[in-house]
Amino acid sequence: MQFTVLIEFLIPGLVTVLLGLALLAPATLSSLRGAVPTGDAAAALLLLAVSYPIGHLVNFPVFQWIQRPLLTPKIRRDIVERYRKLKLPLEERASQRLGVPVGANSQQEIEQLFGYIQAIAFSANIAQLNANDLFYKSLERLARGMLFPSLLAIYVIWRNKILEGWPLGVVIIVLFGLFIVSFLLLQYSLKQKEDEIARFFLAVTPKQETPPAPSNNTAGGTVGASGL
Repeated sequence: MQFTVLIEFLIPGLVTVLLGLALLAPATLSSLRGAVPTGDAAAALLLLAVSYPIGHLVNFPVFQWIQRPLLTPKIRRDIVERYRKLKLPLEERASQRLGVPVGANSQQEIEQLFGYIQAIAFSANIAQLNANDLFYKSLERLARGMLFPSLLAIYVIWRNKILEGWPLGVVIIVLFGLFIVSFLLLQYSLKQKEDEIARFFLAVTPKQETPPAPSNNTAGGTVGASGL
């Protein structure tokens, strides 16, 4: 596993664990301290070990319930329509490459179309495409993971009355701004990733020109050529 992938799950998980501990009652925290192995190093390792799976748990619902059914289909539909307006229909190019009709009207057809596009584009093994795809996926994981901790932080600060007055309002606005930025970053990374795959797909699949229909006046054409 890449080190960046570890960090992208570890950071949201660690933030979520610390915020969750802040919600616990003092008696519960005391009992947890007694169960944790003594020593700062052991406690830190235990915290990191718990944070990594928690990072996956706060990441998956956003992917399964927001990104996959809502954001990705909309972004893909917009990309299909944009390339149609540019006279570069993705479904037509995919049909030419695969030798079978490929549609792009329903959500299921668009999902299948982008599955074909990804398979064809990545089969070319282009270094720039591979590197950029990893970068945008990293942004996606980090953005997804920070959505829930941002809202949880607002609840923890409000519930525990850590701040009062205008400082409380400022902190809540900042945390809500972090939530909005994370959501926009998720949209941006998804759009850039899908659009770049489509562009590389068009680059590695040049348009096949339709051959001209054979002329019925073959004999006449031959005579004319010989006369010249």
